Amino acid sequence: MSKIRVVQISDCHVFGNTEGRLMGVDTRASLRGILDDIEQRLNSIDLIVVTGDLSQDDSKASYQWIQQQLETLKIPYYWLAGNHDITAMMQEVCPAAMQKSVIRRNWQLLLLDSHLDDGIPGLLSDPELDYMEQQLRRYPDHHTLIAFHHPAYTINSPWLDKINLQNSEAFWERINRHTNVKVVINGHIHQVQEWQQGLVRVLSAPSTAVQFKPESYDFCLDSQPPGYRLIDLQSDGSLNTQVIRLPEYSQSPDFTSSGY
Repeated sequence: MSKIRVVQISDCHVFGNTEGRLMGVDTRASLRGILDDIEQRLNSIDLIVVTGDLSQDDSKASYQWIQQQLETLKIPYYWLAGNHDITAMMQEVCPAAMQKSVIRRNWQLLLLDSHLDDGIPGLLSDPELDYMEQQLRRYPDHHTLIAFHHPAYTINSPWLDKINLQNSEAFWERINRHTNVKVVINGHIHQVQEWQQGLVRVLSAPSTAVQFKPESYDFCLDSQPPGYRLIDLQSDGSLNTQVIRLPEYSQSPDFTSSGY
């Protein structure tokens, strides 16, 4: 059985108009560069998962623009909400992209909602965790990838750690009841992290826009270019993964920025 090739992109922070900039970066141009690189570099992609913070300005136009760009690849795509997003608007623009469970051969992908309407940190509600466990029980013989926006682990960066998933212990307690979870992927932290939690691989992706400096105490930008994560899911439950960054990228963020 052949592998299932997944592309993870994250933290696009797109504006509804062409003039919008995030800390000096044209996020539309940056995302378009990522999608062009995916199209030119890769083949046989099964699906794309966008792990949150699609929009920066909460505009319907920003989601419509992202939808239009993803459609050009002619690859199935799914998106989930980050703390900057409005779930109802994402659902309105593209209901098909909001599926919570995707089955591909002997793999299940669970796309969960960790965003809160009134805060930056994340939370997986009890109904969301119940749904996760229901699906894990429903497909016990399927290897499972779980995706949500806020990481459920610390990264030694205090300003980010305090706005990550607030109930990570409850999440891992539920996961430990099952043996078919192989990998968890997240966005939010605008940097690459790879973690091992028991038998589960835990992965983050770079932003398609601006990067945060690892292990920084306070908000701090990094000079790394935008990128995305490639994940090959194997039929035996193992996986291969790599981060790909844009080889040529002329934009530079405003390093004097103190937040966003």
